[in-house]
Amino acid sequence: MIVSGRLRLSRWETPEGEKRSAYGLEVDEIGPSLKFTTAKVVKTSRNKGEGFNPPEPPNDAWSTPPQQAKEEVPF
Repeated sequence: MIVSGRLRLSRWETPEGEKRSAYGLEVDEIGPSLKFTTAKVVKTSRNKGEGFNPPEPPNDAWSTPPQQAKEEVPF
């Protein structure tokens, strides 16, 4: 996965008086990495004021849902 965004530092003090800090990522975009594979990128068109229209599903093996197992689980 590829994630794009801003790194945020949060600092606080516990009720016991200990100072704490943590980093978090404010995500703007997320998507698959193409480092070891290729993908077909399809840009969806935007309709002017007609509401949300979900894109049609891509026609590739990765978008096909897994098939159900035909045997019972042995436990």
